[in-house]
Amino acid sequence: MELIKNCELVKVEIINGKRCEMKFYDKENDVLRTVKFNRQSWDSSKGSFVDDPEKEAKCEEWANTYFGCSFDEIPTKTGAVKDVYVYENFNSLWETEETERPKRFTSPIRSIITTTIEDVIIDTIGIHVLYRYKGELYESKYTCAEYIKSMKKWIPDPDLKERKYKRFSEIFGTTPEDKENLIGKTIQIQVKKAFDSYYGEILPLEDIDED
Repeated sequence: MELIKNCELVKVEIINGKRCEMKFYDKENDVLRTVKFNRQSWDSSKGSFVDDPEKEAKCEEWANTYFGCSFDEIPTKTGAVKDVYVYENFNSLWETEETERPKRFTSPIRSIITTTIEDVIIDTIGIHVLYRYKGELYESKYTCAEYIKSMKKWIPDPDLKERKYKRFSEIFGTTPEDKENLIGKTIQIQVKKAFDSYYGEILPLEDIDED
């Protein structure tokens, strides 16, 4: 976890009246940090988000605590300055241990995995597509940065980003920026081996018959 202080809220979007996506400008690193308040919870049995009265109440509480307004009024709070806690796969306005880290495949799986997209996260490292297999959270990554051991940090690579974004569009038939429309989509995963580790490769969506 990394704490980034004094980030300005520069953009807010409420999606379908359920999810509030806030973009904070991290001036120190010259990047945007996205924080989400979601009134719904993920139902793995249905493969979609469902209404959750408890989550809705929490969102109202968070909106009041951090912005002094209701959930629906958060878009009026652009310009607010907040500290942002940056985790591996999400950002938060408070420090939390309530995070589920995606697991890694550790052995070959002969059959193709059919599942649904739970979330798509874009950060400075790349694009993370989250999904579940046997109830556990996994991810497939399109890495757009390179880890430099001597500097102990990830450095964005524009050429690599261009290639990975192109590959993402070939697989999903849309751009990463259209990620909200991908949540809940059926995908198929083929587990492959690279060197001494395994990873999940997402097959092109056009090859899937959802009827």
